[in-house]
Amino acid sequence: EPNFTQTTYVSDPAFNDATGMAWAPDGTNRLFVAMKGGAIRIVQNGALLATPFHTEAVLNWSECGLIGICFDRAFTTGRPYLYAFMTISSSEQIIVRYNAMGNTQTGRTVLMRGLPTTGDTHNGGAIGIGPDHKLYWAIGDNRWGSTGSGPGLHDTAQLRAKVARANLDGTAPSDNPLYNAADGINHTDYIWATGFRNPFTMTFHPVTGDLWLNVVGGGAEQVFLVRRNDHGGWPNWDG
Repeated sequence: EPNFTQTTYVSDPAFNDATGMAWAPDGTNRLFVAMKGGAIRIVQNGALLATPFHTEAVLNWSECGLIGICFDRAFTTGRPYLYAFMTISSSEQIIVRYNAMGNTQTGRTVLMRGLPTTGDTHNGGAIGIGPDHKLYWAIGDNRWGSTGSGPGLHDTAQLRAKVARANLDGTAPSDNPLYNAADGINHTDYIWATGFRNPFTMTFHPVTGDLWLNVVGGGAEQVFLVRRNDHGGWPNWDG
């Protein structure tokens, strides 16, 4: 793009470990940056603050670690929260909520436990709050591999290779496409869309509210427009 320009906002060796970032929606000019090793750092007015907002004990191996953050849409009206997605062991990922009114966390709650990982690659990391004030996140197929590997489109008994959706208290919304609280398969209740190889980031369109999901494919980087009960085709197709 000929009219595109680039300037350096802040530079620090710590950002070599950065996996995501989000602006605090409260006018404080605070940019929160997730570090793969478990720290959440704050850049304010172009300067990296010396003290981390918080540091988690994570599995910092391969594609594991602290891999996604987002803010609550109602940050200034009663929900001053930051959400973080992370790998904590070779068999578990979690989503944590922090009170982020100040520059260090003053309240930590684990919202989601037992999210799948094999402690290596394709852990996903996409996380966001939708215009419906629901918590969305996405996990990859948990495997390194070529086209055809890993769970995906037809495996709805687990959250691998899925976009998931929860209420902000961590419970499953009853309008999710596969919700059936009586079936005894808890993770099925959270599934929103299926068939994604490694969904690393997401965002919601500021006007339409559409969910855009960025996925590392087997042969190309991909952007999907994801709606209720959609599928990305993996592992049957790559995009």
